[in-house]
Amino acid sequence: MEEYEKFCEKSLARIQEASISTESFLPAQSESSKELNIEKRKEMQQEKQKALDTEARKQVNRKKALLTRVQEILDNVQKTVKSETFCVIRKY
Repeated sequence: MEEYEKFCEKSLARIQEASISTESFLPAQSESSKELNIEKRKEMQQEKQKALDTEARKQVNRKKALLTRVQEILDNVQKTVKSETFCVIRKY
């Protein structure tokens, strides 16, 4: 078990050294990468918001179309009822 612990400690030390040496060679790249990630996140957020707005507009338009169709049906029913009522009245 002790050998495994030593192996883990050595591996961790190597990884940490590699990480430190990479950061010391490329500090600007690290910062620009962070900025790029922030910019990408903002861009993705904007795209997501656009998609949500578009979907909301589509739903509003669908509801308007359905309401218009329902109103047309109601108008037709009222016209039919009025004409049938008029015909019944004329018979008497």
